[in-house]
Amino acid sequence: MNGLQLSVFDLEAPRRDTTTPYGRRLQELDEQAFYERFGRRLIWERVASPLGMTIVGAVAAVGAIFVALKEALGS
Repeated sequence: MNGLQLSVFDLEAPRRDTTTPYGRRLQELDEQAFYERFGRRLIWERVASPLGMTIVGAVAAVGAIFVALKEALGS
């Protein structure tokens, strides 16, 4: 392009932010709410979910059955 340097043609140029300050603030609040909901959950909060409790119960039941069978067979 004969040395013409326009950012419009530069694929590496950062995108221009066309949102208003209010829109940017709403986006920041949305990102913060997402992070607080999914990013900072402790491991016990994840296990305490209904699916986690089902898995823990199933593992405990299988373990109890295994121990009972082992005792019954006298191994």
